[in-house]
Amino acid sequence: MLFRSYWWIRIELGDRATSYETVAAALAHYEAAEKSARRLVGLDDSNSVWQRDLSVCFNKLGSVFLTLGRTDDALAQFETYSKMCRALAEADPHDAQKQRDLSISYDRLGDVFLTLGRTDDALAQFEDGLKIRRALAAADPRDAQKQRDLS
Repeated sequence: MLFRSYWWIRIELGDRATSYETVAAALAHYEAAEKSARRLVGLDDSNSVWQRDLSVCFNKLGSVFLTLGRTDDALAQFETYSKMCRALAEADPHDAQKQRDLSISYDRLGDVFLTLGRTDDALAQFEDGLKIRRALAAADPRDAQKQRDLS
């Protein structure tokens, strides 16, 4: 589908604009990707692939906002990312990718909480993410990605 191809191109362009000098370009690409993902979700809000695509946008935007020192904006993006990941993981608890995404969302929230000096909140988020990664690694000990995530 054309919108999804556009979304993927914008994500890739945003990922390539990673240095601080080009963070504005990354932000523009991720915002365009979010707009595209919202269109897709608007076409079929039950499509979990498109829901995940939209969640990725919130993760990427949160990272850019954190880089820019806009911690309140980063927190809002990561909270939305985590909420979406939680819903997707609960809807399909046996999907390892959805569980991994949820663990990443906990790490992102933990990063913001550390930046804000909320160390107890950060620790709780990191522990929640670690619990998921431990379960994933134990369920598939031969999967190098899961073992790396755990480490």
